[in-house]
Amino acid sequence: MTPGRRGCCAGAPPGGERAGPVADDDTAVVSTGISDFGTGGATMVGISGADALGIPLTRVTAEIGDTLLPQGAPAAGSSATHATVPLIVNAARDAINELKRLAVTDDRSSWHGASADDLRYERGILHGQGRSMTFGRLLAIVDSPGITALAESSGDADPRYVHHSFGAHFCEVRVNRFTGETRVTRFATVADVGRVINSRAARSQLVGGVIFGIGHALLEENPLELDTGRLASSTLADYLVPVNADVPDIDVHLLGRPDPVLTGPLGDGSEDVGTRSLGARGLGEIGTVGSAAAIGNAVHNATGIRVRNVPITLDKLIEHL
Repeated sequence: MTPGRRGCCAGAPPGGERAGPVADDDTAVVSTGISDFGTGGATMVGISGADALGIPLTRVTAEIGDTLLPQGAPAAGSSATHATVPLIVNAARDAINELKRLAVTDDRSSWHGASADDLRYERGILHGQGRSMTFGRLLAIVDSPGITALAESSGDADPRYVHHSFGAHFCEVRVNRFTGETRVTRFATVADVGRVINSRAARSQLVGGVIFGIGHALLEENPLELDTGRLASSTLADYLVPVNADVPDIDVHLLGRPDPVLTGPLGDGSEDVGTRSLGARGLGEIGTVGSAAAIGNAVHNATGIRVRNVPITLDKLIEHL
């Protein structure tokens, strides 16, 4: 299956021809040109393809990050997941429909002459008329190395909806009454990002976003030296970022509720695998947005001092303590 965007088309990777993405060894390849620099894009593509086809993740290969592949969503604006997953689901649906068509039209198939409506696909297996076989077995019988399905989208969002994620941050800080030193001692984040595709990566990304927020609120600053025009903190030796001692335990709660609009059915209204979306939205920025503000509010609650520009350094507090 090959998810694409903005009218793109499928292309073979370097090395020439290959077997079809849904192959006669009961495996599948999901291909899209999205990039992954540690944000979990490859895992998301593989999990979504496995779920859409109803087969184990170990039998799915994710191909990403190649300009010869169909154009994918950028790794920006929390857009990669919610733009890519529906296309993977659509491509899976089309691949399943093509398997059914092949099963009833090829005279080597035991379902030859039947109606595609009489066949049911579930967990990588076609069922119908008292018989069952995996899609790989069907492809082997009809001597086909595989089939390809391409799903495309203009990339234009439905103007009736805005598919944003939502979150809330809660934190506890302690401020030394003599030195103004501020420590974040507890932090909790609750996020609604639709259905969670990869819970481990999602939690890690939110934890990382909160750590960004701690740095934003308390440490990170790069003033300009007016006499030289240079940035004063031009190296990581001078630019302060949070280290382990600055980061408390971060409690992350993901609601995991599928988005009611992004959830299918996308096909003919049936509940077969491949006709539904996962209802997933992006979560890239939601861990950072608001976390620094939560720390600023906690400092105000602890001291009565409202600091309106970050970082909240000792000098901004000690003069008022």
